[in-house]
Amino acid sequence: MNLENLSLSQDSLVEYMVTMNYSSSYIMAIQREIRWLLKNKNSHKWITYEEALQDRAFACDKKNFTNKKTLFTVIRRFEEDSVYPNRTRHPEGNTTPQELNAEFKKMAVAFEAMETQRSLKFVTVTKNNRCFRSFLQHLQSRGCERACDVTEADSISYFRDKNGAVLRGYTAKRIISHALTLLEKTGFSECKRLSALIPLIKYHHKNTQFLTDDEIAKILHALKDKEGNLSLRDRAIGFLLVYTGMRASDISSLRLEDIDWHNGKIHCIQQKTGVPLNLPLLPVIGNAIYDYLDKERPQSSCDYLFLNSFSAEGLAPVSICSISYVIYKASCVRNAKGDRKGTHIFRHHLVTALLSNGTDQATISQTVGHSCPDSLTPYLHADIENLRKCALDISQFPIRREGC
Repeated sequence: MNLENLSLSQDSLVEYMVTMNYSSSYIMAIQREIRWLLKNKNSHKWITYEEALQDRAFACDKKNFTNKKTLFTVIRRFEEDSVYPNRTRHPEGNTTPQELNAEFKKMAVAFEAMETQRSLKFVTVTKNNRCFRSFLQHLQSRGCERACDVTEADSISYFRDKNGAVLRGYTAKRIISHALTLLEKTGFSECKRLSALIPLIKYHHKNTQFLTDDEIAKILHALKDKEGNLSLRDRAIGFLLVYTGMRASDISSLRLEDIDWHNGKIHCIQQKTGVPLNLPLLPVIGNAIYDYLDKERPQSSCDYLFLNSFSAEGLAPVSICSISYVIYKASCVRNAKGDRKGTHIFRHHLVTALLSNGTDQATISQTVGHSCPDSLTPYLHADIENLRKCALDISQFPIRREGC
């Protein structure tokens, strides 16, 4: 830990993050932690960044501690190892992962290749591959040189400790099972037996708040009210969120040429997956965008569709999220403490609305730009109208009435 070195080199870190299009809020968070470290370096006798983190995160809740830990990891890797951030999570400390033997390495490489072909985001491919490699490294550390050497105890020990406490949960189990299923189909016959050795881990479904029809009606009323407080830019972004369910990153990256006025289409490359997305330019969206371009958009050589009102530069995804908060406030919805907000809830509403109307899943996936059919699974849990049809009548069950 050399804070003098950090003080001298911090500008290059910020410059790199700006060049790599990191969000302004994330860059400011990194700068804030660096300022805190430099300000308090004389009043503390830190030897490692872990010690500094403990002081910084004192009295933080679990979520804030995790955020601080992530920021400190980025700073530590930059200052100590001269490694710039690359949007992926890294193992703690400086330990080098155990090198896989020939058979396990072949399995890991084959899985990574298949994941890459699925048009997944680079970060997702990296996360899945790291999880599977971690599983193989664990098996190897227990003396398994080949897949046929793995026992049920070896597999379970990756997910549970000796006392049965959970080490890794459903997400790790899902990724590893998925990897073994893919490998089995490509000739790794022993993976079928390995799949059977993976312990059963229950999926704990978390109830997700969703936009109700009444809330959508209020939002649309606010968007259509030209005498209201919403700017023309915010109205256009609001209509895109409601009717297309586009991600904030995709809206912020829209360029003027992406609006095909002649054919009534919106063309863009999804920032998350890199897959092209083609959507109909609905009249209500087209009219809102035209009003913004004609009456409000600043004069600028920048070719991004939506610009910052002050700098005449393109908006960051976090700015789209901030605009959604303005829309909620103008619509008088989602203003209570703890209410779920943000832009993804619009995407969630669109998918569940299409499901409720009987739209087939292939069409829905094409509409929202999903390249993997499994991506719709979380939305199926929120199809309230159809789930109500599955409810059981409990009137015939003996239930004690209140007061009896």
